[in-house]
Amino acid sequence: MKITGLILALILPFTAHAFWGGGGSKTDTSELLAQLFGKNDAFTATAVMMVKNRRGKETQAGEMQYAFLAGKMRIEIDMTKVKGAGKGSDQMAEMGLGKMVTLHRPDKDATYIIYPGMTAYCEAPKTVATKSTDASPKIERTELGKETIAGHPCVKSKVVITDAAGKVTEMLVWTATDLKDFPLQSAVETSDGTVTTTFQDVKLAKPAAALFELPADYTKYANVQEMMMQSMQKMMNSMGR
Repeated sequence: MKITGLILALILPFTAHAFWGGGGSKTDTSELLAQLFGKNDAFTATAVMMVKNRRGKETQAGEMQYAFLAGKMRIEIDMTKVKGAGKGSDQMAEMGLGKMVTLHRPDKDATYIIYPGMTAYCEAPKTVATKSTDASPKIERTELGKETIAGHPCVKSKVVITDAAGKVTEMLVWTATDLKDFPLQSAVETSDGTVTTTFQDVKLAKPAAALFELPADYTKYANVQEMMMQSMQKMMNSMGR
């Protein structure tokens, strides 16, 4: 395996939770959706996500498992099953990086990245855009009509979210009236195309609290780079280097 290919394989999973916003986009659709769950403060669901470029061609697609409880959010993804992830996904699996869990813990002002295959985790670095503040985002809705999504009657709306830093994001959202206005589908325009998220198998019940806790027997690393280097070293040792 070439070192350059190995490095790419290491970088991909770290950016997995954001790539749905498009290659160069800083839009994190997971964070945006969390602002829209509204009355649904507890649920589990499968998110089917698809990215289409400006020409309408599908470039990436896959599934994420969601669990949400009183603001805490858990997202699981298997990068080896993501369409458009590239050959690096096989290398990631070999290194224990194929499956990734992201834990958003606003009560701790932290987001954690967990790799079950490595029995390891670290805290994701904060950016100016994601650091929590005392101010809540401003959400404006404009109803556009009514549509049926996957058999659920929905209200289609244009939603404008303005965060505490003044960043504005626009998206289309279809809220299911038979699921306590759950945002069953959303579409976000980015610099690279359109990200569409459709939730399936929505269960409006409290998930186990343990899902949002860090595994006690996992190794904590100071940052992503340290964790990745350790994974690389283990793999090189197994290859006899």
